[in-house]
Amino acid sequence: DEDEDEDEDEDEDEDDTGDGETCCDCERNSCNNGGGNGNCDKSGASSESVCRDFDCNAFCSDANYTKSHVAVLFEYVNTNDEGANIVASVNANARLTAHQLDLKDWVKALKDKDFEFAVLPEFSGNAHSALKNKDVEDVLEFVQDGGVLVSATDDFGKNHDFMNTVFGWNTRQYYWNGFQPAQQPGADGTCFSAANGGPATLDDPSSTIWTDGHSDRFPEGAEILYSDGGRQIAAWRIAVKKGWVYMLAYD
Repeated sequence: DEDEDEDEDEDEDEDDTGDGETCCDCERNSCNNGGGNGNCDKSGASSESVCRDFDCNAFCSDANYTKSHVAVLFEYVNTNDEGANIVASVNANARLTAHQLDLKDWVKALKDKDFEFAVLPEFSGNAHSALKNKDVEDVLEFVQDGGVLVSATDDFGKNHDFMNTVFGWNTRQYYWNGFQPAQQPGADGTCFSAANGGPATLDDPSSTIWTDGHSDRFPEGAEILYSDGGRQIAAWRIAVKKGWVYMLAYD
């Protein structure tokens, strides 16, 4: 009987992460409590299923867990140009770390809440066609629960198709017509506002693609950050329950 009690104690010790708490959650809590791995044993069966191949120790790279981790989709995108540019921009910020993931791992990372931010670079493939119904639910839930999703636009509306598939919108691309986008009232109170150092205009746009601001295409409740004052919208955002979606037209 004593041997059985010892076995039960050992089983309990193997799963110390708590109900609904993943290994990565435990790593972050350990960082916030002064570092170390706490009770997370990544060699245990209870941990390996939720840690995937992602190194949870990355969260402890700073004693106070000051870095934010960004999941960048690196499949179906122009990785030699726009995708690589976004990764470089993210990693240039000392508070951010980019993780390049294929679609399957990107969706899983969002589902497991391993990242605060998710990014979709300019697509060159039809990522929306590869989404399964459960994938759509996982991405939507990530944002609804407080995540931030940032998407570029592209020449053929593939990024808009992805967003429409996930959020049930009817957005579409609008081809550049030589305008210089100006800051709009929707930027007030955001990090894009003049009070927070946001530029009054966005200079020297390349021949890129915007979002069509026509009333039957633009999501209700969306806030326009930069536009020509009409249908050509260079940057906008929308709250989706607790989270946010941003769409940016610049290359």
